[in-house]
Amino acid sequence: MRNWYSLQCLSLIVSAGLIYSLGGCSAPLRQAGTGSAPRPTEVAPPLTSRTLHAELLRGVNSIEISRPLIPNGAGPVAIAPDDALRMVEQTARETMTLKVSRSDIRPSDDQRGALRSSARGDVDAVLRTELLRFEERQGSAVGGEPAVVSFKMSMQTVPSGTEVWSAQYFYRQEALSENLLRINERVGTSGYGAGWRSAHELFKRGVATALQDFNNQRERQFLSSGR
Repeated sequence: MRNWYSLQCLSLIVSAGLIYSLGGCSAPLRQAGTGSAPRPTEVAPPLTSRTLHAELLRGVNSIEISRPLIPNGAGPVAIAPDDALRMVEQTARETMTLKVSRSDIRPSDDQRGALRSSARGDVDAVLRTELLRFEERQGSAVGGEPAVVSFKMSMQTVPSGTEVWSAQYFYRQEALSENLLRINERVGTSGYGAGWRSAHELFKRGVATALQDFNNQRERQFLSSGR
């Protein structure tokens, strides 16, 4: 029985090494406890979204980006709202085909006032962002805590404030030692590469993923209306 058990363990180790090799990494597996640096890995960005009043999406041709808010009960957020605003604006201009502007009005101060102000600027909708978690990676290449990013977004029409689209994003980078069997998902499909990423990089990628989702939902409405 002991020999059978040893053979099973050896088979699992060999299989793990094969998966590691197929994932595009040439370095051999090293035994735990040798002090070797874990290789980071991630799954596809976990974005969930929903579309409300889809028929209104066709009328959204210009948007204003509201200053991100850190709501009560949020986790650690190691980024200033103004810095997050600049990153969202830059990513929106790179990702979207709409007219993009930004507002420095604090959404927590007067949401309706922000919508009325946007209406005077000939804007169809306001993009609101809530920062739920933003933690930079801690430690060296040998170990430490990975970066974690989480946020919510919503698109609201002006001046009514009707929500037409919303999304939620959560991303925590995983080390290869935590999830060896998902190396192919990480390297082959997510597009992040094999290295550790900063929270700023993950946030920008998450924002681009969310805004591309909005683009896709809006394009579907144009395509369905042309049938």
